[in-house]
Amino acid sequence: MQKPGQGPGTKIVDAFRRNSGPERRPKGTLQIQVIEKATGTVVQEHTFRNIVVNNAKTQMAHLLGGDTTNRFVNRMQFGTGTTAEAVADIALETPITPVKAAAAATETPDVYSVQFTAQLTTAEANGFPITEAGLLFGNNTLCARKVFGALNKTSDFVFQFTWTISWS
Repeated sequence: MQKPGQGPGTKIVDAFRRNSGPERRPKGTLQIQVIEKATGTVVQEHTFRNIVVNNAKTQMAHLLGGDTTNRFVNRMQFGTGTTAEAVADIALETPITPVKAAAAATETPDVYSVQFTAQLTTAEANGFPITEAGLLFGNNTLCARKVFGALNKTSDFVFQFTWTISWS
């Protein structure tokens, strides 16, 4: 007779425990380009590592189980919050409008990644010091968040956000 914790599934559970710490979370990178309207020139470029929040795990579990209704990432949101991001975050601290559609490209930059792109045009979010960004699922659940130094948005610039999530 097997004792509890010694059955055939024990190896699987142990392997999951060994491979499920913070170092095994999906990793995110957010690139922000500030593009001058008049010339189309990139005048600033910033690249940040960010965190994928806990609620993303629930969304991915539903997606893998076949519940696809609004479980995919399809938009970005921006804000003026300054509190550092944390895995327990469920929303941006101080969101602004608009929430932007995010175009997805799979296997970019590699087969273990997906990349999302959105822009704040010259007519959007002007006058705001943009300090945070969030990647959202279709049901408005936060997937990832990043806080950064203020980027002052004016009609002279387009802000392009490229967000990469990787499992590697």
